[in-house]
Amino acid sequence: MIKSESNYKYQNNGQIPGNLEHQYSGRVLPPSTPPLTDDQQVVHLNLETNGGRSSLTDQLQSQNEKQKDAKKKGPEKMETPILVAAKMGILEMVQKILDTFPVAIQDLDSSGKNVLMLAAENRQTTVFNYLVENKLPDFVFHQFDDQGNTILHLAAMVGELLPWVIPGAALQMQWEIKWCKHVKHSVPPLSFAHNNIKGETPRQIFTRTHRKLVKEGT
Repeated sequence: MIKSESNYKYQNNGQIPGNLEHQYSGRVLPPSTPPLTDDQQVVHLNLETNGGRSSLTDQLQSQNEKQKDAKKKGPEKMETPILVAAKMGILEMVQKILDTFPVAIQDLDSSGKNVLMLAAENRQTTVFNYLVENKLPDFVFHQFDDQGNTILHLAAMVGELLPWVIPGAALQMQWEIKWCKHVKHSVPPLSFAHNNIKGETPRQIFTRTHRKLVKEGT
């Protein structure tokens, strides 16, 4: 049936229909060459309007600069499963990963935070206590993020969302104080007086980030 149908007759190369013009009579024929991309259209337009060489050079230089900027930024670093589990407070996953891959304790996120720092920052008490009770390498406790923050700095920070599932600003503040004291007693004392890049100690960060909570609780 296909062989007897005239619409399926092809030229010798077997790719282009032989009666293409008849088949598309009254309609716009498809282009014989692929359409230009946006970048190619810009280059083509510049060649036509500005004589070609200087405009093309500028265009190529612009594209090269964009590529260099993309290389400098590098690919976005993805969080590993243990980091996600620590942030979300999934203790079973943290335990299983460390039992199977102990080297996972060295994982860092895009900000340079390790699993213990993420647990402290996100108030994941069960994960934090589990990690502290296990004999972790010393470097885990002495890790800094890209802003120079230690574990204690992160424990002292509070964002817009209240970290504890309890009503009232006063109770929130009490739990924040307890949490910072707990983290402070769980990490080596060398990080107590450490300043981050902004020159802030954990105590200064706690005072600054909890002003709104203090005001709401009074």
